[in-house]
Order: sequence, then structure tokens, then C-alpha cells
Amino acid sequence: MSDYKLITVKQEGRVQTITLNRPEKRNALSLDLCQELVHAFDNGDHSGSVGAIVLTANGPAFCAGMDLTEAVQIDQNQLARIHDRLFTLVHRLRTPIVAAVHGAALAGGTGLAANSHIVVAKPDATFGLT
Repeated sequence: MSDYKLITVKQEGRVQTITLNRPEKRNALSLDLCQELVHAFDNGDHSGSVGAIVLTANGPAFCAGMDLTEAVQIDQNQLARIHDRLFTLVHRLRTPIVAAVHGAALAGGTGLAANSHIVVAKPDATFGLT
């Protein structure tokens, strides 16, 4: 879908790849990024042509967690609602999710990996919760 600004979505055969694309912020989870992710996962799950979804990221980090600069400025109820949808993907979707992790996966980044059915991590991957 061309409306995405913070992720890219590509499909090859029955595999859909969703790529976090905010490398300048270490793929920190802004409200907009979370909304795009939920939309892309839901679309892939409802598509009859997607057999698996791979989640990956551009840049040196998989995901540094929540964008803390933004978090103090936005509606906390709206943030809680989108986080509830994002961090329950594994329970809502029928399509298998594979997280391909490299670099840091911190806080919400670890949450994204934990909400996948399978995690494949490069040797440089690190996981952490604050």
C-alpha cells in the first residue's frame, strides 16, 4: 500500500515482508508507525494471498522501543489502544509472523519479537526490557 510512510510492505509469492523504515530514530515506535504496522498486519492476515508475514527493519537497530520524545506529547488513551492492537497480534492473526531481528530490539522492539510466532535473530541481535 502506497500510503505507508514509516514502513515498507512487499510481497513475494505468499510471503509478505513488512520493514520498519525509521532508521534515523532506530525504528522507534511512534503512534503513526504503530498504526501503520497494525494496518499492514491486518491487511496481510485478511489477504487470501499471504501465507506468512516477515517483520524486519532498516538500519542498525531492529527497534529501540517507544519513541519517548513523542510519548509525552500525545493522547495516552489513543496510544494505549494502538499498543493493545499491536502487542496482541499473535493472538488475533491467523497468519504466521516471523520476526527477523538484527541489532537492538529493546522494550517495544522486544515486544514485537515476542508477539511473533517465530524469531530469527542475527548474531548481533540484543534483546532487552527496561
